[in-house]
Amino acid sequence: MSIFTNSASRSRDEAKAYTAAILDLLGTRDPMSVLPVTLDAVRTAIGGLSDAALSQREAPNKWSIRHVVRHLADGDLVWGWRLRLVLAQDRPTLTGYDQDLWA
Repeated sequence: MSIFTNSASRSRDEAKAYTAAILDLLGTRDPMSVLPVTLDAVRTAIGGLSDAALSQREAPNKWSIRHVVRHLADGDLVWGWRLRLVLAQDRPTLTGYDQDLWA
């Protein structure tokens, strides 16, 4: 199982490794400088791909490019909501969600 498969039942245990893996993908780049250019990078990466290519799964039970792009959009909404909770409350409850069901 991939480190990026952060199961809801073990999310607390897996959070540190998951976060480290995400930050490792950035290399020496500052996360705050990557965020504003991510949308253009995704558009460039998928530009010109056919619907069939966007919908092709890497393997059975794996996500397609379309699933990943939708997940990024969903994650942005969730992240924004969680950030608002953290800024507005002293100890907010940050609920998880099943990314596969949501996708």
